[in-house]
Amino acid sequence: MEQKRLLIFVTLSATVLFIWQLFVVPIFAPPQKPAQQQAAKDELKHDAPLVAIKPGESKNAEIKPAEQPQVKQVELLKNPRKKIVLGSLDPDSGYFLQVSISTQGAAVSDAFLNDPLYRDLKNQQQPLKVLDEFDGAKAMIRSLETEIPQLDQ
Repeated sequence: MEQKRLLIFVTLSATVLFIWQLFVVPIFAPPQKPAQQQAAKDELKHDAPLVAIKPGESKNAEIKPAEQPQVKQVELLKNPRKKIVLGSLDPDSGYFLQVSISTQGAAVSDAFLNDPLYRDLKNQQQPLKVLDEFDGAKAMIRSLETEIPQLDQ
């Protein structure tokens, strides 16, 4: 009996979905015309810029390109490289760590935990450094680098 009910349910559901897609959906959302048919109906030139045709002009009139305004050349700002410190190393300050970020690319330079339980293994007076700046790539000159000290001199 259960299999019969299941089979009737699945059959009726599939039939309703099939009829809905065939008859109801095209009424509410008719399919859009393909781009090729739409392009064939356009009477304007394809390479012409988007300029409105005035009511008094003929459709075969020559369309002049729109004039582009002159772009002002602006000098780029030379912002100095700064190191900004967020948080504090004082455990009573309410911060859990101190993070230093660089203004060059907003990169994290280093991060220290200020909890007295976490101390450096080599020097117990220093807080634990979780992140540190990677120095290995600093000596390497990359081909697309914008600042090369030897060339700037």
